[in-house]
Amino acid sequence: EEESELTVWLRTIKDILDDPNPNAIDFLDTLKLNLFASEIVVFTPKGELLTLAAGATVLDVAYTLHSEIGNRCIAGKVNHKLVPLSQKLNSGDQVEVLTSQSQTPKAEWMNFLATAKAKTRLRKELRRVQQPFIEEGKKIFDKFLADNNITLNNDVITKILGRYQVQTREELFLKLGNG
Repeated sequence: EEESELTVWLRTIKDILDDPNPNAIDFLDTLKLNLFASEIVVFTPKGELLTLAAGATVLDVAYTLHSEIGNRCIAGKVNHKLVPLSQKLNSGDQVEVLTSQSQTPKAEWMNFLATAKAKTRLRKELRRVQQPFIEEGKKIFDKFLADNNITLNNDVITKILGRYQVQTREELFLKLGNG
């Protein structure tokens, strides 16, 4: 049993490292989440056991089952009662995930995920969905700089990021790309 837990943990670390844009802080958060988390056990409607970190939600279960289930998740049933995605689970709960083909992942979902696997899968999908907007935003930004004869340096980018209250260039480009 200890070996299987270690294998699952190593597979989660491998998923994070396979991400095309690994982030050192995310990696450390994942290690911390997995090394120090106490666990709960929940059941699927078919009686299968899922072991999750304490504080896990319906959305964590969805992403544990499959990335596409997580991406399409709209709600859950815990012990046959309809609950939101953010519902925290307890050991022994029976959890059913409800999905919709029209659902898309939301950035705010990150706020109520407890498992590293779910966070990694959500981050990967959000990046995939946002990439065209980020690229469009970068084109808009580069054109603005060229049209106004502005040379990009640390001072300029710091002022722009502060003015628009964003943390990273990618976030700025996403906002520009989204209008």
